Amino acid sequence: MSLSGALSNALSGLRASSAAARVTGSNLSNALNETFTRREIRLEQNSVTGGVRFAGVTRAANPLVLSDWRLANTRSSSAELESASTSRVFASFGLTGDVNSLETKLTEFETSLVAAATRPDLTPRLDSVAYAAKDVASKLNDIGASIQAERSNADAQIKNRVERTNTILKDIETVNERLASLRDDSESVVSLLDQRDALLDDLSSITDIRVFERDNNRIAVYSVGGASLIDGKAAVLEFEPSGQITAGMSLAAGDLKQITIAGEPMPASGSGGRFVGGELGALFDIRDKTAVTAQREVDAFAFDFAQRFNDPALDPSRGPTDLGFFTDAGVVVDAANIDGFSNRIRVNLAIDLNAGGNSQLLRDGLLSGGGGDPGNASLVQGLRDSMTTSGVISFGSFAGTSMSLVNLVSGVGSVLATSKTQSEAVLASSNAQKSVLTNVKAERGVDSSTELQRLMAIEKAYAANAQVIRTVDEMLDTLLGAV
Repeated sequence: MSLSGALSNALSGLRASSAAARVTGSNLSNALNETFTRREIRLEQNSVTGGVRFAGVTRAANPLVLSDWRLANTRSSSAELESASTSRVFASFGLTGDVNSLETKLTEFETSLVAAATRPDLTPRLDSVAYAAKDVASKLNDIGASIQAERSNADAQIKNRVERTNTILKDIETVNERLASLRDDSESVVSLLDQRDALLDDLSSITDIRVFERDNNRIAVYSVGGASLIDGKAAVLEFEPSGQITAGMSLAAGDLKQITIAGEPMPASGSGGRFVGGELGALFDIRDKTAVTAQREVDAFAFDFAQRFNDPALDPSRGPTDLGFFTDAGVVVDAANIDGFSNRIRVNLAIDLNAGGNSQLLRDGLLSGGGGDPGNASLVQGLRDSMTTSGVISFGSFAGTSMSLVNLVSGVGSVLATSKTQSEAVLASSNAQKSVLTNVKAERGVDSSTELQRLMAIEKAYAANAQVIRTVDEMLDTLLGAV
């Protein structure tokens, strides 16, 4: 090899070592940056002058791992919202034995009826029945309000996720345009690719996405349901929240809204759903499915509870169309208006002590006017028997089944607990899968020890090339000195 060839090779080696040191240093400085993907220098043989040529920087990214991680992130994000919602609903219902659980309130009501039946002449015992009855109704109101709060909150959060999605899509569009204007070997490209991957990771928590490569390093993004989110220009998602949601409101009835793109409705779930999975899918499911199911179960219990105590056969002073011991916000309870009944169940004002009612009507009859036989326990005993006697359930999961009120409240609690347990199991499974893939993803990240070893090797290579240059310089000096 000629001296000029050796010098050229050594100089190209110095340039390559300098570029490698810069890339390795960047890796080390970003070792704790979770959105950073490890860089690798790309060298090519220089067929013209010999030596090597710096050909750019590549990222050590695995598209399949990224795709799997985003899918796991989608499922985990969805499961987290679903689990939190079912947990809150069940908490409002209460665990067996909890002081404020519905089952405890029902037990206290039964206990008060037993005590009053043994001494119906004691007004304090009748007062206890009136207060306990109101406690049960109030607890049902609280559970119903909690469920509707879940629906209203989900509706509001959908708007938030739609706004976030629009921001992310616009940012991806900007990155796409910048990437298209750069050469593939530009070091700026890898930074922009990292930025775009971080945006896609964030988007995957909102909805399940599919990413497609386009020319000039650009990408297109579609939802798993086929909605075009960005393919050139970013789509603009629109959603109008409904505000305070009540039990009877539904998507089918036109009371609730769905996402639209350019005026076209985008169903969130079910057959043809465009935004299945992720936070958006979970929020629509909470608003339109899981919370609705929970409301139906609690309404079914509230209706059966009221009807047992409103049976005209228990109270001879009442007619079939008169108000019973429990009302629908002051009117007669009607099976045709069961939606949201748990929110509206009230104690009849005639026995509501806080409204000036008379607890003796529990013994004498609602329309008796009071003053009956103080030792007559037949009505109070009949009310107590209504709790333990089996009756055919009209609505909910147990419709058509003959159950006592005590068994029914346990059954409804079991339904809500099962929903909570199942959502927690899905969350645990999703988080476990995401954790595994996060570790796999991290394996292609920056390992400080490896990068330091690489930096030491680069230093040796740099020193070796520098030594070649010094040796050539000395040889040239010797030759010139000999002339």
